[in-house]
Amino acid sequence: MRALRFAVPLLGAVLILGTVLLGQQLGTTAPTPPQAVAGATSATRVCPALTGGEDGGSVVVDSLSAPPESAVQLQRADGTELGTVPGGQLRSVAVEESATTIARANGDAATLTGQSSLAEQTSGSKRGLMISPCVSASTEAWFTGFRSNDTERAVLLITNPDSEAAEVSLNIYTAEGLAAVAGTSGIAVQPGETREVPMESLLSSDDPLAVQVLATSGRVSAAAEVETGTGSDPAGADWVAGAGLTDTTVVIPGVPGGDGSRELVVANPGDQRNQVSVELLGSDGAFPPADADQLDLAAESVGSVELAEAAAGEPVAVRITAEQPVTAGVVSRSTDDAASSDVSYSPASAAVGAFGVAAVGGLADHRGTLMVSSSAAVESSYEWQAYGEDGSVVGEGTETVPAEGTSAVQMPDEGQLAVHITPVGDVELFAGIALAGDVDEVSTLSAAPITASRVLQEDPPQFDPEVAR
Repeated sequence: MRALRFAVPLLGAVLILGTVLLGQQLGTTAPTPPQAVAGATSATRVCPALTGGEDGGSVVVDSLSAPPESAVQLQRADGTELGTVPGGQLRSVAVEESATTIARANGDAATLTGQSSLAEQTSGSKRGLMISPCVSASTEAWFTGFRSNDTERAVLLITNPDSEAAEVSLNIYTAEGLAAVAGTSGIAVQPGETREVPMESLLSSDDPLAVQVLATSGRVSAAAEVETGTGSDPAGADWVAGAGLTDTTVVIPGVPGGDGSRELVVANPGDQRNQVSVELLGSDGAFPPADADQLDLAAESVGSVELAEAAAGEPVAVRITAEQPVTAGVVSRSTDDAASSDVSYSPASAAVGAFGVAAVGGLADHRGTLMVSSSAAVESSYEWQAYGEDGSVVGEGTETVPAEGTSAVQMPDEGQLAVHITPVGDVELFAGIALAGDVDEVSTLSAAPITASRVLQEDPPQFDPEVAR
């Protein structure tokens, strides 16, 4: 296995997450924008916040590649305005506890910007590092991998960013099949509301679960928040981004390298038994993980296998090929020592497209790794740029992705960190970024997928703050 390539040395001071408020401009030096997608007018994305009375963390907005006349407008889900980030800027916004943030991008900002939620806790039930891209509203979302028991607690966060009420149903899949659970249909979500649905109120399971969030009326944006360990002995927390919709071939990019477990969880929501093949896409190409390359899943069920031994500490992507449509994710532990561990969730994700943005905030004592994978049988390449707290380029390069493999590049140790990637030519690449470090004797870890901005061809319904009052 080839070692990670280190990009550039530390350049400048480190910005601690959340210290820069919206009113402070971090950078006005914009790169040459990529070609915008024709017809894109707006995009609405929802950024999760911590629940349970904890500090909310920060929302990072990367508008560096968008022209100055475009903008990203930020508001709380209840309609409270937080301000506007014009094109050509990079900002971090401190968010109060339990305050969901909605980012509305107009013009070219709909396709050339990215937003993410970040939080770091050094103690308590949410101890660890949490990253999640802000997610577009839709009618369906899938989550795989979390459990519901005394040592792992998951909360679904379902937000309605539109002006019309939405109604949601949940389908919960277990190792034994589709669960019949009361209270999972007809869940009303009012305009501007975030419904918190604790999984422990619905069922208990020591095996990993898969949950389909289905909007039967309107649209919602969904994420999940997971705490592991017990109150006296926390073992890490993370936000879980929704996985891509089910398909017969899915790719999970950005599975971080390093120590600890790597549990692959696959959901078969169909009504037929399903044969699933598993491959790892590593630095030397694709290979089947020994004793974990096949899963035989019953109808409407969930199965899992451990991949840590096969990955051998290397950053990888996972490719799933199945007879019937599936979805999947990988649950990563930063270490096998529960006293210092953190947890991270990597979902199956769509390809990057023509341009990808990771609006992640670099933190002191955290290292960023960009992981780009190809499922094609030929070599491909991509260009990347990393941006520091003043919006200037602090690292860049052109990398080769091996056929059916993964390229991993260590990012600069900058404080405010945004990463852009542009595939070279007509290629399909899958990407993710992970931050890892050591904070107060905790081995922190969190990863986020990088995908193309979701483009809306017409303006979505706008939220009227008076509706929720």
